[in-house]
Amino acid sequence: MAPRKKSRQNRRKPEDEKGLLAIQLAFAKKFGRFPADDDPVFFDPDADTPQPLDPNHVLRGMLEAMLKAGTPAQLIYACYVTGFIVAERNRDQFSEEQLGEWEAAIDEYFAFVDRRKTRQKKPDSFGAKVVPSYPTTVIPELLVMELTEGGYRAVVEIVEAASRIQNERMNPTGGPNLRWRIELASAFLAAAIDHGYNAGEATKHDPEKMADLAIDLTVRRAMEIWVQGGA
Repeated sequence: MAPRKKSRQNRRKPEDEKGLLAIQLAFAKKFGRFPADDDPVFFDPDADTPQPLDPNHVLRGMLEAMLKAGTPAQLIYACYVTGFIVAERNRDQFSEEQLGEWEAAIDEYFAFVDRRKTRQKKPDSFGAKVVPSYPTTVIPELLVMELTEGGYRAVVEIVEAASRIQNERMNPTGGPNLRWRIELASAFLAAAIDHGYNAGEATKHDPEKMADLAIDLTVRRAMEIWVQGGA
């Protein structure tokens, strides 16, 4: 018997996919990772761990209505992140701080989408296919920093080279090498700290704060890569 085709009625529209992606990005912003199969689609934004959002919660009703109506994904993301909806008819009901929070959430969504499109379209300068073809980060500060496809490929090659050296020279028979990995990661982190400090001096920013930012972003990105199972 031939496989039964899905009815058009049950197929997701492109708007649905974008809306669901917006919810996944809101999840990633909250918990530092993309949702797994056993995570709730609608999650409680006030919970410390992924918990289902009460079906009777006002936010749940708003999100379901927005998905059903095909609301632009950036508005769904901003609604989830801020907990409210800003429109022309109600802008005067919000403070300047709330409006700034709403606009920042909109910009955050587009920063990810624009970066994603760039990564998908830009050819790899090393002539090799990278999977994924762009770093799947949701860290806002990193989304606005340029990382070329060639630069990303260089990172992949360096990591592969480190693993090859470990296997061939240090531990060909297998076994733990945590101390060596810590030393290697520390050397790269030290370079990032130094670069952050020098960048602060060059741009007239506080060098120590820039160094602290380099540490913070490196550790957050490392945790993100680890949770995702790859870059």
